[in-house]
Amino acid sequence: RIETTYEARWRPTGATVSSTPALVKVKPQVGLRVKSARGRVVTFFTKVRGARSFGGKILAFQRKNSRGRWVTLRKVTLASTSSATFRSRLPRGRSRVRLFMPAAQAAPGYVAGISRVLTLSR
Repeated sequence: RIETTYEARWRPTGATVSSTPALVKVKPQVGLRVKSARGRVVTFFTKVRGARSFGGKILAFQRKNSRGRWVTLRKVTLASTSSATFRSRLPRGRSRVRLFMPAAQAAPGYVAGISRVLTLSR
């Protein structure tokens, strides 16, 4: 895991006083929303935000199965704008979906990122 360490230093009277280092895990902000839906085919939009570009990175579009496990339905490649529009066919009934960006796809200095979970009924 990639983490960032922050430490505060203060020099009140010539002697340096330092805080205890704090480790912070930095996650990319992965957005997910529905653009449109026609029957069981749903068009989604995603944008990944952070201090760096995520253009060309790959996310996994996932659905929670009946056993409670996340199953990847398709891979989504981000454009140079760190965004993508994509379609997916969902089964009848209720579906819980999300986007997952593994740490290997995140930019250096970031850990894995996950979008909010959307619940859709088809």
